[in-house]
Amino acid sequence: MDGQYFELGLADALGSVRAEIAALKDREQHLRAAILASPRRETGREFDVFIRRTTSRRLNRAALPDAILSDPRYWTETVTETVLTRARNGPPRRSFDQPGPAGHMSRRTEPEDNDIMEDM
Repeated sequence: MDGQYFELGLADALGSVRAEIAALKDREQHLRAAILASPRRETGREFDVFIRRTTSRRLNRAALPDAILSDPRYWTETVTETVLTRARNGPPRRSFDQPGPAGHMSRRTEPEDNDIMEDM
């Protein structure tokens, strides 16, 4: 394991990495929106951008009869372990790749109990 994780501790290291990922995802969303709004095909020196449109189908759980919803034959139960991070007093003190405050807080929320429907 890299020694930099021991400097702040595993919890702070994970929180810092997740804050950096959140900042990158936010930046990605802004770039994506600009590309989708652009009337021309965007190309760069190192990358080309392509837009692929797909259609997906999702089951409307609210439309299912109670007989299906309450019948265990139609459900698969899975257990997932999720590691959550929450900033204690504002943004992380520093990121591991750049000194100084990361400046972004994770936008993660507490998990919810959700039923998951899977194709069998």
